[in-house]
Amino acid sequence: MRMRSKLLLFAGICAGLMAASNAAAVIMLDVGPGTSATQAGWTAISQYNDYAHAPGGSYLGPVALGGGVTAGFYNTFNVGTTDRGAAAIAASPLHALGLDELLRDYGMFSTAGSTYSLLVKGLTPGDYNVTVYSADPSYPNETRAVAVQGVAVTFDPFGTTPTLDKIAKTVTVTVSATGELAITRPVGASAPCKFNGVVVEPVPEPVTLVMLASGIGLLVLRRRG
Repeated sequence: MRMRSKLLLFAGICAGLMAASNAAAVIMLDVGPGTSATQAGWTAISQYNDYAHAPGGSYLGPVALGGGVTAGFYNTFNVGTTDRGAAAIAASPLHALGLDELLRDYGMFSTAGSTYSLLVKGLTPGDYNVTVYSADPSYPNETRAVAVQGVAVTFDPFGTTPTLDKIAKTVTVTVSATGELAITRPVGASAPCKFNGVVVEPVPEPVTLVMLASGIGLLVLRRRG
């Protein structure tokens, strides 16, 4: 009985470590004008959450996400934010996805290049799964494109039957010692660079996965014994 309790405790600690390493750093950014609605559970970010200008007037400074992590745009003059409004999203086939506040508005870069970016700073170096949402309720038949840490991602038209895999794409990228993650417009892309939201989630470290697997394995062996 004592051994079983210890094994259960070990497995619980391993699972807790993995959950904590993920949950503490999951970032969900809803991009749009500061006056538009924000999807529940997401953090709003507008073009005036800007790293390049000191807060004051219309400039708001970057968004603080906790633990020293911040998010903001590097160049406000190159990004535009548009809100199609509640009526537009209600009449769009996107409405069926249940993400009206996220998908009704978006940001868009007009120029390619790393100097025009949505940046997340202060991340722990390592691998991250980054999911970008891209849709415009008023243009269901357009192709869109973004770049995540330089990796180009293309979104096909969502048409009359949108699904999450048409408007949300996930790529795994590496954050270097700078702690910065950049969303930009791909170099050479002709498609508009529209993005409604960004989710950043750390990839579990191998040692954490091994600890969890070991704990579960020991429990199985103990039960069989």
